[in-house]
Amino acid sequence: MASVVQLVSEPKSLSPLQILILNSLFPIVARSWGDKVHEWMVTELNWDLADVYFGGECFNPFAGLISALSVLILSLGVQESKTVTNVFTLLKVLLVIFMIVVGLSCFRASNLQTFSPYGVTGILRGATSSFFGYLGFDEVSIFFKSHVIRCMDKMGL
Repeated sequence: MASVVQLVSEPKSLSPLQILILNSLFPIVARSWGDKVHEWMVTELNWDLADVYFGGECFNPFAGLISALSVLILSLGVQESKTVTNVFTLLKVLLVIFMIVVGLSCFRASNLQTFSPYGVTGILRGATSSFFGYLGFDEVSIFFKSHVIRCMDKMGL
């Protein structure tokens, strides 16, 4: 499976399905992030005029800004995009390590009784259900993608 950087840096190799994915997923993610910035402005900064200036439901300039920033990073080249991706990955790993350290420093065994009324068995059952639920979703996604590709091949796309 090709990465986004490969898809954007090699435009001649894009299939119609990849173009559809790029054209539908990028705006959705940008809109979601833009909505989060807008919500932060209203709740944390108490800026009630954010709905007036930034349109609330209809227009979201933050989504456009995020899209433009993504295009700028991708247009700089593969190495620069890789550097940005590596920086964000490092930040995410550091955040997870920070959360683990803080969580372990605040650990109290007495909290486990209300956290886990069914004990270790309940935790393992929940983890197993989540794991196999994810695998099932992944299988359905892969099946759907292969089916769409077969249909597109039959149509000559």
